[in-house]
Amino acid sequence: MLTPRLTLLVVAAAVAGDAAPPLRVIRTTPGEEANPASQVTVTFDRPVVGSVDRSVDPRTVLSLTPSVAGTYEWRDPVTLRFRPAAPLPPGLRVTGTIRPGLTALDGSTLAAPFSFTFRVRGPRALAGLPAGPNQVARFLPPNARLQLVLSAPADSALLGRLVYLEMNRDCPQAGVIPLQPGPQAPIPADAPWQLKEAGGWDRDRSADPLRRLVAFTPARPLPYGCSGSLVVPEAIDPERPGDLSRWALDSYGAFQLTGAECRGQRFCPNGPFVLVFSTPVKGAEVARRLTVQPSVKWSIADTADIRERWVVSAELKPRTGYLVTLDSSLVDSFGQRITGYPVKAFGTTGYRPSVSHVQGRTMVERVGRRTLGISYVNVDTLEVLTIPVPDSLEGHFLSRSWYSWGDDWKSLAGKAQRRLIPVGAPRDRVSLYGLELTAPDASKPGTPTLFMIRTSSPRLRTPDTSDAQLEPNQPIALVQVTDLGVHARIGVEEGVVWVTGASDGRARAGAAVALRDAKGKILARAVTDGQGLARFRGLKRTPPESAANGQMDWESRNFDGYVDVRLGADRALVGINQYDPDLSPWRFNVSSAYGEDRYQAAAAVFTERGIYRPGDSVFAKAIVRTGLLGALRTPARTDSVKLLFRDRDGGALRERVLAPSPFGTLQQAIRLPVAAPLGEYTVAVSLKREGEWKEIASAGYRVAEYRPPEFLVDVTADTLPHFDGDTLSAAISARYLFGAPMGRAKVSWSLRQTAKAPWETEIPNAEGFYVGAQGWWWEEMGSGDRTAVSESRADTLDATGHLAVRAPLKLVQEGRATDVSFEAVVTDVNRQTVYAAAGAIVHPSEFYLGAKPEGAAYFWTAGAPQTIRVVALRPDGQRLDGVVTLGVLVRREWHQVRREHDGWSELVGEWVSDTVGRCRVTTTVSGAACTLTPKEAGSYSVELRAEDRKGRAVVTSFYRWATGPGWVPWSDESQFKMDVIPDRTRYAVGDTATVLFASPFTGAEAWITVEREGLIEQRRLTVGDGATTLKFPIRESWAPNAFISIVVARGRSAAAGPLDDPGRPTIRVGYAAVRVTPEGKRLRVAITPDRAEYRPGQQAKIGLDVREAAGAGRRSEVTLWAVDEGVLSLTGYRTPDPVDLLYRARGLGLRLGSNLVSVAPQVVAGDKGRNPGGGGGEGAADVLRSRFRTTAFFLGSVVTDSSGKATATVRLPDNLTTFRVMAVAVTAADRYGNGQSPLLVTRPLLARAALPRFVRPGDRFAAGVVVNHRQGGT
Repeated sequence: MLTPRLTLLVVAAAVAGDAAPPLRVIRTTPGEEANPASQVTVTFDRPVVGSVDRSVDPRTVLSLTPSVAGTYEWRDPVTLRFRPAAPLPPGLRVTGTIRPGLTALDGSTLAAPFSFTFRVRGPRALAGLPAGPNQVARFLPPNARLQLVLSAPADSALLGRLVYLEMNRDCPQAGVIPLQPGPQAPIPADAPWQLKEAGGWDRDRSADPLRRLVAFTPARPLPYGCSGSLVVPEAIDPERPGDLSRWALDSYGAFQLTGAECRGQRFCPNGPFVLVFSTPVKGAEVARRLTVQPSVKWSIADTADIRERWVVSAELKPRTGYLVTLDSSLVDSFGQRITGYPVKAFGTTGYRPSVSHVQGRTMVERVGRRTLGISYVNVDTLEVLTIPVPDSLEGHFLSRSWYSWGDDWKSLAGKAQRRLIPVGAPRDRVSLYGLELTAPDASKPGTPTLFMIRTSSPRLRTPDTSDAQLEPNQPIALVQVTDLGVHARIGVEEGVVWVTGASDGRARAGAAVALRDAKGKILARAVTDGQGLARFRGLKRTPPESAANGQMDWESRNFDGYVDVRLGADRALVGINQYDPDLSPWRFNVSSAYGEDRYQAAAAVFTERGIYRPGDSVFAKAIVRTGLLGALRTPARTDSVKLLFRDRDGGALRERVLAPSPFGTLQQAIRLPVAAPLGEYTVAVSLKREGEWKEIASAGYRVAEYRPPEFLVDVTADTLPHFDGDTLSAAISARYLFGAPMGRAKVSWSLRQTAKAPWETEIPNAEGFYVGAQGWWWEEMGSGDRTAVSESRADTLDATGHLAVRAPLKLVQEGRATDVSFEAVVTDVNRQTVYAAAGAIVHPSEFYLGAKPEGAAYFWTAGAPQTIRVVALRPDGQRLDGVVTLGVLVRREWHQVRREHDGWSELVGEWVSDTVGRCRVTTTVSGAACTLTPKEAGSYSVELRAEDRKGRAVVTSFYRWATGPGWVPWSDESQFKMDVIPDRTRYAVGDTATVLFASPFTGAEAWITVEREGLIEQRRLTVGDGATTLKFPIRESWAPNAFISIVVARGRSAAAGPLDDPGRPTIRVGYAAVRVTPEGKRLRVAITPDRAEYRPGQQAKIGLDVREAAGAGRRSEVTLWAVDEGVLSLTGYRTPDPVDLLYRARGLGLRLGSNLVSVAPQVVAGDKGRNPGGGGGEGAADVLRSRFRTTAFFLGSVVTDSSGKATATVRLPDNLTTFRVMAVAVTAADRYGNGQSPLLVTRPLLARAALPRFVRPGDRFAAGVVVNHRQGGT
């Protein structure tokens, strides 16, 4: 065993300063006026105090007159501070004096006394309730209590004199009402937010303890039904109260119905209507005592609320008078019965004259009626303007959203064809007109495919509108008439198109397909096969053009071109947009790829370490591949790669265009400037695509001044499953990098525990299940501190540099797993410290409960039974039989009541929970069925409970919304979405994935793809009974992730008839994301130095052995280098893993477009009847300590033989440390690996400096030397 021998050598040092000018005071605070909470500071122009033994007693430097109790202290070497023991009394004048002769560290003195004076101003009023700076206090009771928040305690008598009520002149008892202040107290923790945040969000929170809450009561009752103001001065100060603020308030009066009106502006044909009361009343009371004549169905939402204005939803008739009556027994929130005549009349208007139709891109079926429905009301003439879109502008319109077409309409208005169509319909009847369209003949050159259509009526003209221009807000439809259903998946380098018939949904063979850019230029051509499929490969794009100002609008930047399909006389166009409103990936709960992640290329770049000093050399290595992930290949010989070194501001340090090696790699070294600014730097790899350099990978490193650690600390924790109440076993070890253990070193350790959020708890075999207690999102955000430090100790390592620790474990929050971090800090005798940590997970119980609602709908339906599948799982994913589980369904509703306390009336709201259903099940491996029924619409939580063998609670909960009468959820689902359900979400190469496709259509054609940045594979089939199961062999090309997708196309399934035309052609789309581990691509790299220990400057021979996972050796290129472990530990540098760097999961890179998402309903040509649907420099920080050579060697290319073996000979530097030898291997194919090994360079006897971290001029300090003798003896 190595025994360190430590000897301390002490030396003395002194630094003297030159003569300096006199000491000066450059700043004092406060200024002329101070707050009661102000502190006094005096700042000198140079240090006055240094180390503790040269400190000057601050009480001898500053004196205050009159004397004030408090603490004098040096805040820093140049600033003296006085902190009062209590708030300073308002009106107090204080003079501060600095004595002459005060001596600074440089020997200079203060030549003359320095004095300053300030006056303490009174506290300020920061906020109030119920009256405040930005709020009106409504409906106050006669004995109302008014609260104020003061910035500091104030004199009560002064408060009573300066704060008062002033009632308006129209009150029976106008004038001033004195207020009596109550006791002043700190703001309680449960106070309303207006009081807790008094002073603003950006206030000085250090002064919060001085704030005081005071309640005022009026000297006499407030007059009935009056308004007035709470008058508050700017400061509670007898001499300088400042300007007066008036905070509005009123007292409640008689309870009356003051108004009823149809809710709307100029037009209100159908309601709702509004009831206005003079005082607040509960909605449930109004609902019980309201009658409407003529009788209509009506409802009031949120009846638990208390308001003075209630909106009543009702289906009213146009141009009709209504009478509302409230029963005389109705009482308000103050208990007053309604007075006066509680009857009001109101009337509805007719419909606003309007004309509308579908807007945006619209497809009209070529086979059938070929009509575009126009909805209108209260007009007698339709005006239709049609503009054919030139071929040269097709891409322009298809790349933009409809709301940006207004300027284009103006520029093409001269080509508009105008039609006036007389129509006849009864007044206030919403009617529909079918506008007949012609079918263009695409076989004739110059025939337009797209038409802009805009409709209006002369009756909608505004006074400044000419006959040639429609009302500016009328919608624009971009219409094409076709029988071709076009569904395209387009990436930046390839694409695939499926063509079907809109009339029958069948595949169309022999269609000519072209992909065009925004200017109409053809990028690729293809012809559909017998399955209706056409594929584009090797797309060559050109950079999109910028606007005149050099900028590119976001719609052009996110446009991938448009697909042009021709078959005989028919032609169809589909634009491919990144943010398609119907088919964007987010609509289907999958991620989208952006930028360079869409290219069929990958790269890894790394530097040999993570931190450098100015003047150091940086070695960078890059691995470049092209093709789809999973089937990567080395770049073509014609491919060039750009390597760019950037400084902290993004400027170029070096830029090189290089040809990759036969292994697809390249390397560069750069020496940083000696004066390089400190901060974060990057190195990036780019390939040229679309005529531009596209950055496909980058790596960052740090430039800083640093002192490398001279030792390493290892912390390990046992890997057993841990449960609430268990004990964690951990071990701490520390060793010097020159090879000796850190015997008897000081160590401090702590146990930090953080509750995991429900979505952070990952249990195998629980995909699709809720696991753990999950609250509503607002409860999760406000659930308090999730982290706690449960143990913290100081200790000493043993003679071998080790320490074993046992620490108790407990949950931070009930029912939730807890992340445990065991952290240790070891301190060397030379004052250097190193931190290390190890982690573990504490499970709340021996098993978890998993809950999975059955069915595809996220929203439940009131009154319909809902089934939840329940399973019990161990932390390793094993499912358990026989666990008795109790489930409850709890409905939650927000209730409000008006409460009075100490004369203060307020609305108080809280959640009220009501258990409406229960179940009891016993789990099985396949899952037990718990059935619960939500009886009403609203919000619900489902909670499942069980106990493990030790009686620990097992809880899983989730929430749902139920729809029903009076409650409508927002639409969070795409109408085109269908479910794609794989049997697992993670696979390995060689597995078989079983995928269920739940189609709502029967006998429809389907197109199934596996894709990512490109198409991996595709299939075509006919969906039989609506639910289809397919099996997919998992291949390497799926790694690291893939998206299984389906498009089901249904042609017209029923004749046009109902107004919404449900039989029109349409599609359904579904996605499922799966992960595939790329472990088969990993090489095993072994590094073997020829000796266990080296001396400085010696040669080392390092053996390399590279093998595939199956064990066979592979010819490969190895990057081999060694770096000081101490420097690597500063940034936690890990040996680069090329598999992880190249095979990062990507989002969906193929964009989907289809013209069947916007098929216009077909209606009878001409007029029709009622339409019930309506219409219409920071990086310059971190200067640390000393200098060290770090990188022992860097060999950018060591090529092994065919058996995977090679030997490298290197000369070691003079550093005494442990180097980490690292290797990254790559074959000429798609295989990669890494490895590492320690390499010790040391001597039997060595000395290390022990110095303070910093010194100032004039300091005296002790300097030590730590001597280590590694081989025993004296």
